[in-house]
Amino acid sequence: PLRLILLLLLLLLLLLQLQLLPLLLLLYYAYHFCCYYYFYHHKNHHNPHHHNNHNHHKHYF
Repeated sequence: PLRLILLLLLLLLLLLQLQLLPLLLLLYYAYHFCCYYYFYHHKNHHNPHHHNNHNHHKHYF
């Protein structure tokens, strides 16, 4: 979605112009949380090419 990327860039420029650094950091962490949530809940199987997954991800089940 190119339109979403452009909208995020415009929002980023607006935040930098207003110097709202805490809000920018909040959006940054929220973005990574959403990415982690998406990949964690949509992972169907282990990728055999990644050998270090067990070192970085804890499984609680």
